[in-house]
Amino acid sequence: DGLSVPGTNTWGGSTMIDDEGKYHMLVAQFVNGGVHNWYMTSVIAHAISNHPTGPYKLTGTALLGSGQPASFDGTVTHNPHLARLSTGLYLLYYIGMNCDLHPGPLCEHEQAI
Repeated sequence: DGLSVPGTNTWGGSTMIDDEGKYHMLVAQFVNGGVHNWYMTSVIAHAISNHPTGPYKLTGTALLGSGQPASFDGTVTHNPHLARLSTGLYLLYYIGMNCDLHPGPLCEHEQAI
């Protein structure tokens, strides 16, 4: 089952169960693009399911690029990974890129976490 979003591509989902037993997935979604230009189109999307294997329903965008001209994640967010501390706090690790600072195909070589 997993996650299927017609008309778009996804990559690298990270799932976690919440205290109510729902499964949440954060996944890189290529908006208006595909794998060939992920470094310009990736955002982190959120999906939810009642089962760990799905089916997952996309609920929306969880994290866009920050839009900040000098920020490491100015234009793109990618490869989400969820973690939960013993305190209950959720952490999101992800790759960010700023293709405004590094235009063109070489942008994908300027990834930062």
